[in-house]
Amino acid sequence: MNTQTERFKKMRESSRIHILSSAVDTFIKNTYPNTTIKNIAKDAGISTGLLYRYFDSKQSLFEEILRDAIDGLKHITVQFQDIETPRETLEDVTGRIFNDLQNDDRTTKNMLLIAQHLTLKNTDSLLLDEIIRTDKEMINSLSKLIEAGQKKHVFNSGNSYSLAIHYFASLQGTAVMKHTLDEDYVLISPEVFLKYLIQ
Repeated sequence: MNTQTERFKKMRESSRIHILSSAVDTFIKNTYPNTTIKNIAKDAGISTGLLYRYFDSKQSLFEEILRDAIDGLKHITVQFQDIETPRETLEDVTGRIFNDLQNDDRTTKNMLLIAQHLTLKNTDSLLLDEIIRTDKEMINSLSKLIEAGQKKHVFNSGNSYSLAIHYFASLQGTAVMKHTLDEDYVLISPEVFLKYLIQ
């Protein structure tokens, strides 16, 4: 492959990433039902014609963004399956999530989009069932980890499923507040976040 072709591919990929990033912001600002391709193109600083070269519809663009977010949830689910050392696993995964929340706006925005999508229950997207299923798998995975930790007396007692839901609801709330307060938000440490659970 010659350098001109490689350069063109890199430029094309860079444009695609820019469109996706702008679209995330536009969907968060307007919600999915109230966003148009024209809104996204305007926020990205490109023509609608150029946007259509990359994505054939608002739905295909939104679903690609959601697929990325779903992949992140699936990755967390897998990480919670290491139940041999439950406390260390929970601390490690939570530490990485908090690092991403602190240093990668994409994590916060993905959490916001998923919450918004679930709340609005858009019928336009085929991914709603997949998001709900993935959320339940993630909660179940953490619930089993918590149960293992309770048996080893490193986690507080209580319904492990409820404690897992509390964990994710608190993370979701953290993402919402971080986005809302922006630079005024101060993220607590993972250790403080986990105080409700770890003995």
